[in-house]
Amino acid sequence: MIYESNLQHFKIEKRYKDKAQCKCPAHNDKQASLTITKGNKCTLFTCHAGCKLQDILSAAGLEQKDTFYDTDKQRTNWKAYIEAREQKKIEAVYNYVSCNGTYAFTKIRLEGKKILYGILADERFTYGLPRNTPRKSLKAIYGNIKTINNAVNEDKHIFIVEGEKDVDRMVKQGYIAFTYGGVNDWQSDFAELVKGANVIILADNDEPGIRVANTILNDIQAVVKNVKIIIPMPEIPKADITDYFEAGHTKDEFEKMINTVKEERIEEAERLDLMQFHLKADNGKISGVYHNAIFEYIKNKYHIFICGGTPYIYDSGYYKVDVSGARLKSLIRELIYPQFIKSTTINHIYALFMQDIELEADFDRLNNYPSYWICFKNGMYDAKNQKLLPHSPEYKAINQIPHRYEPSAKYEGIRTENYLNFICEEQDSR
Repeated sequence: MIYESNLQHFKIEKRYKDKAQCKCPAHNDKQASLTITKGNKCTLFTCHAGCKLQDILSAAGLEQKDTFYDTDKQRTNWKAYIEAREQKKIEAVYNYVSCNGTYAFTKIRLEGKKILYGILADERFTYGLPRNTPRKSLKAIYGNIKTINNAVNEDKHIFIVEGEKDVDRMVKQGYIAFTYGGVNDWQSDFAELVKGANVIILADNDEPGIRVANTILNDIQAVVKNVKIIIPMPEIPKADITDYFEAGHTKDEFEKMINTVKEERIEEAERLDLMQFHLKADNGKISGVYHNAIFEYIKNKYHIFICGGTPYIYDSGYYKVDVSGARLKSLIRELIYPQFIKSTTINHIYALFMQDIELEADFDRLNNYPSYWICFKNGMYDAKNQKLLPHSPEYKAINQIPHRYEPSAKYEGIRTENYLNFICEEQDSR
């Protein structure tokens, strides 16, 4: 029996039915702080001193696969297992490969933007990477090394993008593309992948996206045949190549754009002096974070309101709800020097927003525009007067149709009609 076999690897101090209290092998345990329980599908390990599961198993000479009772079931349903464990649906699975084309690791995106990293082998997902193996040390990309090499030999364009969904979008359009991950994941070693190639860097339209695009250009321009940076949608903040195609742009339009744009480098915005958000001691050394300065800067720079204890931040024509506060905390974190980033500091500044009476907004004052207006991605459509008006934060819009209003678009099929019938049965009310 697997549970009994697992227990043999530990020193048991007390035992009652399907639960045992043991000495934890991952630390100098004098209190028998490790509880080992017989679960429904596997043996459960809880160290009350805080040791991680992988460390406990490694110290005991076990692997995670050794703790599952029904190995065949877990192997064939690894996605269902993860969703049940995380209580979130899997949105995407990305297999990264090293620069020589061998499998490196798997990245899983779950609902709520949660990310998991691990190893997928033999239809089994193991959480985390091998011990003492930082992710960057694997020098891995999301893309197809073989097609990249072929593109170099055949003189085809290779597109470097920021993010896996952009790779998938470009491949779907028939292009060759790869990504390094997020803005902090680019490594100069990746330049070898595009040696002698024609490269186009598709930058996200924000400061971090432009910054990493220029870094990539600096790292590869000495080894590539040609390289240039293109921002696909310069008029839309934070837009990327996926947004470009989802907005209705065609492949012909994209081809025309990449053949027309000649710019090699994109000018970065003036770097913000972070010193203004920190305290300085008499000896000239930075001694801490100036909480109120960060609070006032963000409050004045961004359109933000608080409703029901939840922040809403204006972006791309409407206020996006920040349920967990992650977006606001990210804005705070960007203004703090790395050595002073602490959760307590960020939470204290975050609390200043929650306590500011000026930022409070009543729910009945949201969507403050006429009922016959519709918020689209490219503006507010006045259905009564048939005009497209520009967005404005003054409207307090918290909803937006995820499409552009295109009056010249061709209407086909009955899906729109069925949708209208579903939301509004009365013909005169449409």
